[in-house]
Amino acid sequence: MKIKLANLFFIFTFLYSQYLQENQLLWKGVENLYNYKLDLAISNFDSVMTIYPENPVAPFVKIAALWLSTQIHEGYDSSYSVIYSQVNRTIPFYESLIEKNDKNAEAFLYLGCTYGIRARVDLARKEWLNVLYSSYIGYRKIRNAEFLDPGLVDVNMPNGLLEYYSGMSSLPVQVLANLFSISPNKEKGIEHLMQAVEAKSYSWIEAAMTLVYC
Repeated sequence: MKIKLANLFFIFTFLYSQYLQENQLLWKGVENLYNYKLDLAISNFDSVMTIYPENPVAPFVKIAALWLSTQIHEGYDSSYSVIYSQVNRTIPFYESLIEKNDKNAEAFLYLGCTYGIRARVDLARKEWLNVLYSSYIGYRKIRNAEFLDPGLVDVNMPNGLLEYYSGMSSLPVQVLANLFSISPNKEKGIEHLMQAVEAKSYSWIEAAMTLVYC
């Protein structure tokens, strides 16, 4: 019995240390991303994806880092092409995680956010049908994540963003938002963004930057 308990304690300690290492490396990448140390951020995310191949956060934030890096060095048009190619590579990754475990709330969340980042590019290109499609699919995946794990605090960021921007949009956009079960409500959006900031999880910096704009 003592040997079994000792083994369990060893396994728990090992797994917890792995969890800490994984999150420390991921946070280092997020900090580098928001400090515009983009090459370092991309390197951090690549390391997470190599060492922890099923980490759901790293592929999404790597897209954001590559997007910013391409904007700076090559311009917006090139950055849009990077987004599309990276999104098309990343969506199957999340779908495979969900196929392995359809209760993986984080996989649903970041799959939804991946569609969301594609919707931003469609919006910049004024490809309205693609905007609607990507936004709708993305929002459905985010709602799945929220259903599976109501305590998943990073859900507040995309929810708040959608609520705020649809709330300040024209009436036809608000009608479409309601059809998609999105609440076009600026005040509610700000409330969700504040919750994302207060939680101090991965999305808090972007939520804070959005609140400054709001």
